[in-house]
Amino acid sequence: MRVLRLQSVIGPIIVDVTSPTFSGEVSVSVEDGFLVTRWPKNGFSDDEDVDALDLAFAIGRPPRGEEVMKYSSLNNTEQCQTAEDFCTAVATSELQWGLHGNHTYYVSIKATDAAGLSTTVVSPPYVHYVEPPARGVVEDVNPDVPDDGWLQVEDADSQINNTALAVRWSGFSHAHLDVSYDVGVGSTPGDDDVVRFSSLGMDVTTTTIEVDLEFFKKYYISVKARNDVGEVTVSSDGITVLPRDLLSGLSVYDGLTCEQNQSTGGHQVQASHPFLFKSLEFTVIK
Repeated sequence: MRVLRLQSVIGPIIVDVTSPTFSGEVSVSVEDGFLVTRWPKNGFSDDEDVDALDLAFAIGRPPRGEEVMKYSSLNNTEQCQTAEDFCTAVATSELQWGLHGNHTYYVSIKATDAAGLSTTVVSPPYVHYVEPPARGVVEDVNPDVPDDGWLQVEDADSQINNTALAVRWSGFSHAHLDVSYDVGVGSTPGDDDVVRFSSLGMDVTTTTIEVDLEFFKKYYISVKARNDVGEVTVSSDGITVLPRDLLSGLSVYDGLTCEQNQSTGGHQVQASHPFLFKSLEFTVIK
């Protein structure tokens, strides 16, 4: 009697014992009210799993923490419409506790394969700064005098050059963030109706602006200081352009008040010119 035996073979069976791997860097920033996290497109990989990895992210105060936001699926928001990186974003207003000024946060990204094996990558610390640059000081200076020259006054109120304006500034600072500058010229403080604001970059504290100017008109130079959080705008107290021959025929001496000169018969007059001098006593002798 013959016995018929059936034999079936299943396999080979591959046992996945390797978790996904990660290479690259993770960056975190706040953009338009969203906490945005980015990493390389091919950052996560798993050679033993052909299926797509399941990605989730969480936010916490300590590394790998979840107290600010529990693990959730990636959010493909408007901030993440790039082909170069993987990205996820969440509105800061939707976080359970929000983001507090000058506090440190970490974003954790977890990749899980079909076998349930996972790898978690933690971002560098993100410090949530909320202060714009400090308000600085803006001074009009004479464009015909070197900024470091001894003839350069602290803050000029008038000039005879009608083709250029010069300005210097200081005090726009931030303890942790880089500050960049835009400069514009207007007929009123803060305005840029004469010369539109243009970017000068960082690490600059003075500039000269080529522009046609009208005599007897006052111009205000404004500096806009910006960082990743916000911006502040400060204007100079204004500078008036005067014709070169305005005081032709006069001699101007700084010092004595009005008195009769008995020895020469001349008469000294104390005056205050509305354009050239601001609260400055000087003597005019004809």
